[in-house]
Amino acid sequence: MSDSGVAPASTTEAVVQRIAQLRAELAMLRPRIADSSELLTHALSSAEMVDERGYLAGLEAQVEEINAQILEQARLVTEPHPLWPGGWFLERLDPPHEDLRWRTPYAPYLATPTSGAHRHAWRTREGAEAAVPTDRRHEYRAVWSPITLGEYEAPLDADTLNEVGNPRVRVRDRFAFPSGWSRSSDEPITFVVALPSAQVRDLADRYAPVLADQPALSLVPTSWLHIPLWQDRSRRFEDAPPDMTERLAARIVERYPERAGESLTALLARLSAPPEGEPWRYGSRIWDRYCALEEELRGAPLPPRPAPDSWNTVTAGPEVPREWNWSALTLVSAVRRELIDEAREKVLDDLEAHLAQQPAFDVVAGPAVADNDGVQLDLWPDEPFRELMDRCATWRESRPEPIPASWRPSLPIAYSTADAEVDLTGLHHIRQRVTWRIDELAVVTMRMDRENGRYRWNNLRRIPLRTPGGPT
Repeated sequence: MSDSGVAPASTTEAVVQRIAQLRAELAMLRPRIADSSELLTHALSSAEMVDERGYLAGLEAQVEEINAQILEQARLVTEPHPLWPGGWFLERLDPPHEDLRWRTPYAPYLATPTSGAHRHAWRTREGAEAAVPTDRRHEYRAVWSPITLGEYEAPLDADTLNEVGNPRVRVRDRFAFPSGWSRSSDEPITFVVALPSAQVRDLADRYAPVLADQPALSLVPTSWLHIPLWQDRSRRFEDAPPDMTERLAARIVERYPERAGESLTALLARLSAPPEGEPWRYGSRIWDRYCALEEELRGAPLPPRPAPDSWNTVTAGPEVPREWNWSALTLVSAVRRELIDEAREKVLDDLEAHLAQQPAFDVVAGPAVADNDGVQLDLWPDEPFRELMDRCATWRESRPEPIPASWRPSLPIAYSTADAEVDLTGLHHIRQRVTWRIDELAVVTMRMDRENGRYRWNNLRRIPLRTPGGPT
């Protein structure tokens, strides 16, 4: 394999140029086919009809031949790159009909992108061959395809190739819909991430001139580049200590001695008292107690909460005490935050101990690939990332969710921020790859920055990985 990511006998530029020529030939043939088809609907003599049908058959044969040449050219590319992401598939050798010819890795429907590099295919021949059905009712072979095919999609042809192989890629607003890694909530979420080396950041910078001209893309600043590896879906890092109420009361007495008195003592005692009234109102009554405590510490009333005119009343600012809006209770919340942060340190210690035997590993970063979420640096091989993610997932979990077979690691360098077409022609001119030694992880609390089309985080802990040959 050459550095350009195509077969040694060719180059990316040569493939692009040749396919562009073939597509231009197709464009010239299609009007002639349309005219001939229209002519056959007119009253022609038998001889004229035979001649015209022969002429039309000849045109259609030329189209089939050009389609075959386009496919042959595209198959010269046997690694992901911006125009043809590609991958390995299982092709059934005895298909009952064309639609059931292919087998692809399973992935949840909502994770299926509409275009680009993260289509569902095995990255390696070995991965595809390992998934051959064991019942042996049918015979399969692993084949490379320049684009990925869904199990029930039409056969591969030039038109299908054009949807992916065209440098104008359709993207969507990544931040418009919540998904696994792009939560829509404004609450920070804790992630385990890997931060790129200086060499990887330099490679990402090389793509900046190509991407900066695209209004629908938001470049990720090098200081915020990251690959997310594990998400704290159970919010273990945000859990309050079991004796939170008692600790909160003791800390408030310590922090606000000037407020000591019967009034504060009574309010603190109410925090741990069983709630009264209808069970469905328990949450609101407990929240009322926290609001009363905040007013006692302030020595002033809180702003009135918004009237519950509808379930859609969510426009109140952070200073308005909607239920469980801790940002409105600044004094109480500050003490709660201290206690949660102290509890979090113990959780971080536990995670670091869990990852103590995780070895550092080398991966290759680059080149850039595009999909409908933006542009990423391809990362391979997959297995070290999968092993690391599995190790994270088994922390306090006996049965973690399986990683989809189609998942590929990637390092986002630009996020899509609108539903639009972007011109990524220049991406294929930069085909460099660099080696990235991943010997440290970061635990961060991350939140969306919708205004600037990126993510921001606060660092909680850096966790070193075991270096090969080092102490175990």
